[in-house]
Amino acid sequence: LFMLKMGLAVAGAIVAWILAFTGYIANEPQQNSQTIQGIIMMFSLLPMVSYFISAYLVRYFKLNNAFLEKIKADLAKRELEKGRG
Repeated sequence: LFMLKMGLAVAGAIVAWILAFTGYIANEPQQNSQTIQGIIMMFSLLPMVSYFISAYLVRYFKLNNAFLEKIKADLAKRELEKGRG
């Protein structure tokens, strides 16, 4: 739960930083072209880059049947110990 809240806070800060950096003016019906480009970047380029970084990192996460069975055994052992304790 902490990491979720931390991620939301960081994402909100990044959005605010990009809007401030590109010259966003609140309650202004017309924004300048730099601001529009910043908003487009937030909704297209940043998610794309984040996706590719995640995909690259997931390549190194070796999740196979043997590892899954070990996880299941560890969880079953914890549940058994929790039931006894």
